[in-house]
Amino acid sequence: MMPRGIPHTCSTLGDGSARLLQITSPAGFEKFIAEAGEPAAQPVVPPPAEPDVAKLLRATAKYHKRMLGMPGNEEER
Repeated sequence: MMPRGIPHTCSTLGDGSARLLQITSPAGFEKFIAEAGEPAAQPVVPPPAEPDVAKLLRATAKYHKRMLGMPGNEEER
């Protein structure tokens, strides 16, 4: 459980994959994810790809989110 406003990130260490279940309350975060992300073409994990940073930044501004740097990098984007 994380209170609102706590900076956080997720990452995998090594070459393995991970599964993540996130339950967010109150609702609304799913709208940000839908706008910032892209639906999978098939019900499998897609290969790694570069993010659409411009699209992601537009969604962060619209939904009042902040992008932080990669884990271990304290510099904000």
